[in-house]
Amino acid sequence: MGLEPMRHLRVDRLAICSVTTPAPLLYFLNELSHKMRMQMYCFKNYLATFLIILCDVILEGLNDPSPSTLRG
Repeated sequence: MGLEPMRHLRVDRLAICSVTTPAPLLYFLNELSHKMRMQMYCFKNYLATFLIILCDVILEGLNDPSPSTLRG
């Protein structure tokens, strides 16, 4: 009175899939998350630099009202 070979094989496949599938998926999601964090970090740095330069240009224009910077 043992298990039939086909039933035993299906249980083994299910057990193997349930153990081996989450590991690569988790690795992929971790790598994707890391790459997205790095891209966001770089974007924030570029944006901050752009805003600082823009503010400097605006403040220079406000502090130096020469005819070349005045409009109207």
